[in-house]
Amino acid sequence: MRVSVAERSEDERARLRIERGRAIARLRERGLIDDALAARADATDLGMTALTIAPPPLLELPVDGSPRAADAPR
Repeated sequence: MRVSVAERSEDERARLRIERGRAIARLRERGLIDDALAARADATDLGMTALTIAPPPLLELPVDGSPRAADAPR
């Protein structure tokens, strides 16, 4: 992903940063992310934002290795 972004022109990268900033602002306005997460997402390299704000996995693997819902008793 970083190579793909690096191959873009500076004008295109600037446009992508503006679009990303708008998207982050919308998520914040809707209460889907807080100010700290918004700042962290905005500080990431272009193309890496999803790794910053993606939700945790829905399933976790317990010690015995079998899949179990994250909210199951442990």
